[in-house]
Amino acid sequence: QAIEHNDIKKAAAIQRQFIPKVNALFSYPSPAPVKAVLNYMGFEAGPTRLPLVPAPAEEAKRIIKVVVDGDYHGSSSSGLLMF
Repeated sequence: QAIEHNDIKKAAAIQRQFIPKVNALFSYPSPAPVKAVLNYMGFEAGPTRLPLVPAPAEEAKRIIKVVVDGDYHGSSSSGLLMF
């Protein structure tokens, strides 16, 4: 709606809210982060299939914390790129 109303500042602010989540979802080879989040949320995405591997448990916890809980405070120190 912000774009439809030509409110670029509001649209940019909304987009900035999603940057940490996008960075978390792309911080480990896909689809491991997405599957970790979906499985955590109760959607049965199942495990990754070879040759892909799941995200390590600590990495999955960090990704879930950012994507689901919105905890961005530790994200820059844990290897996420911040724009």
